[in-house]
Amino acid sequence: MFGRKARTEKEVAIQQMEQIQQYQAVFRSAAGKVVLRHLMTKHGVLKSTFATDPYQTAYNEGQRAVVLEIMKTLKIDIKELQSKIDGGEFNE
Repeated sequence: MFGRKARTEKEVAIQQMEQIQQYQAVFRSAAGKVVLRHLMTKHGVLKSTFATDPYQTAYNEGQRAVVLEIMKTLKIDIKELQSKIDGGEFNE
């Protein structure tokens, strides 16, 4: 699209793995753990996001979803992903 080279599945997987490693490096550090804890508390990860205004509920859920995505990314096993890349599970 617009002069961009089409990337292979393997290139996409490698880029995703690098991004996951960056997330893990940041959020597994002492400061990152403090920040993640703050985000979890501030954005309703451990409590209801319901509000009487449906738009406010949607907004609250959007904030919560971002933090949940970070938490999901931190649980990905990099060694397993690298093994899949090396094992040819992604097309060139």
